[in-house]
Amino acid sequence: ITITDDDRSYGDIAGGTIDDSPDFDILVSPDAPTMSVEFTLTITSDQGTFTDTFVIQVYQSTLSLNDLSISESIILYPNPTSSLVNITNQNTSLTLSKIEVYDMIGKKVLEQKSYHSSINLGNLESGPYLIKIYDDENRTGIFRIIKQ
Repeated sequence: ITITDDDRSYGDIAGGTIDDSPDFDILVSPDAPTMSVEFTLTITSDQGTFTDTFVIQVYQSTLSLNDLSISESIILYPNPTSSLVNITNQNTSLTLSKIEVYDMIGKKVLEQKSYHSSINLGNLESGPYLIKIYDDENRTGIFRIIKQ
């Protein structure tokens, strides 16, 4: 059995196991928070040819376990927005304390040192932003929003 893609052949698979598995490196630039990589895999054997196309979604953001618990409790809307972003906390035992807004190169462009139920992005340029929300235990949730 031989595995090939559009650019190269990866050799034979002896007895149905891979002797030498290929590695694919996917580099994500800071200005591309999400990307798709599509490739076609063709396997040929004495029993025929199998071809399939695969899509790999690559997400640049990383979250810790603490991020998941606070992120699940917060809703930001509307998205996209022209100015005001509403922030709804669905967990009454969670006390939100601070909001920060970052551009896609990681520069902090706005900070609200106390929690309010909205934040005004009206003075920011159009484009994608990350909103980081802190609770009173310094756990964070990170949300992506588009400013029109």
